[in-house]
Amino acid sequence: MSDLGGHRHSEIGRVLGLEKISSVSSACFRMKARVGAERRITRRARKIEEELQKSQERT
Repeated sequence: MSDLGGHRHSEIGRVLGLEKISSVSSACFRMKARVGAERRITRRARKIEEELQKSQERT
């Protein structure tokens, strides 16, 4: 299943250091709720997406 920027939860977990897929799913759900409301969170989400892109390019 993909969520943040079209990336798989397992990939997101690896980049963020989260082992459990359920933790990633829960974090993505909470982030979606907050991203629209807080600019700082939006910038952080974009930074995570950039890190995921870099990770994909390396593999």
